[in-house]
Amino acid sequence: MGIKILPSIVRTLSEEDKTRFLTHSFAALLTVLFYVSLYRRRKAMLQMADTLSQSLRKVTNCTYKVQTHLFIAYLIVMQVFLAIALITRHLSEKHENSNVIIAADSSNPIMYYCNEFIRIFSAFASFLWFFALSLFALYYIFTCSFIRVLLEHVLERTDSEILPEDLENFSVEYGNIARCTRILDEHFSQPVFLAVFYTMAGLFWGGYRAAFLPNKGMTYSLTLLIVLIYYLSIQVLIMVSASITNELSSKVKCVMQCLSYQNFIQDPQRKFKFKKGLNQNNSLTLWNVYVMDRSLIITSVGTLLTYGIMIGTLGKNI
Repeated sequence: MGIKILPSIVRTLSEEDKTRFLTHSFAALLTVLFYVSLYRRRKAMLQMADTLSQSLRKVTNCTYKVQTHLFIAYLIVMQVFLAIALITRHLSEKHENSNVIIAADSSNPIMYYCNEFIRIFSAFASFLWFFALSLFALYYIFTCSFIRVLLEHVLERTDSEILPEDLENFSVEYGNIARCTRILDEHFSQPVFLAVFYTMAGLFWGGYRAAFLPNKGMTYSLTLLIVLIYYLSIQVLIMVSASITNELSSKVKCVMQCLSYQNFIQDPQRKFKFKKGLNQNNSLTLWNVYVMDRSLIITSVGTLLTYGIMIGTLGKNI
């Protein structure tokens, strides 16, 4: 099999449109890295979900604050539109190239069926990628939402009167939430970075084609618009959810630092762990490179516009 694949790669590299080949190869590499990253963290995902569910059971009347049905409905609708867009584009390209297909069928039927299989498999692989990205985004958004519910519960308790004998349990509750936040960032900052980077690359690619390349028809424009909306929504949902969680975590941390001066923990070891947890960073990041906040969303959009205009002005063809 390797002997057969190597000549095909060499022929592909010798084609004139090397930029398209390199672009697709880079996208495939990001996809593989994303899949591998999630596969290696499958146990951590289950453990995180179990830990948060146990914490939420201790907090009554708080699960209703998470708008699960809204996110699920939106992502299901987007998956349906993406499936329709992929099928429509496949049929449209097949109709546009009907003369070439007939000629290839009459001269070399095996090549024709191989090309059809590759096109169908590519469409299925694209849909599978969209589905996997949606599931991960849904998991990350829900995890951030559950952490925010627990943090809001801590804030509500600080606003009410706290008995001295409850302060130590209060610190333990906050310590568990902070530990969940650190574990979430430790295990999932890399796949979040890959997901955001891929969506930004998809937005750049689609936006450039829509703005600078010749129009290929209404069908192509609509399918491209659906993909752009999907990428933008995934990026914004992930970054906004993490940004709000970071803001609330910082607010709760400030409150806990004020409580710590009351020296309500008598056990020296527990007091050391509590102060150590307060001094640690509990922010959600993009692979420990950028702390996610609202300004990062504006910065990412501005970066896409800047490079899009620059490359469009230089006349590059992606």
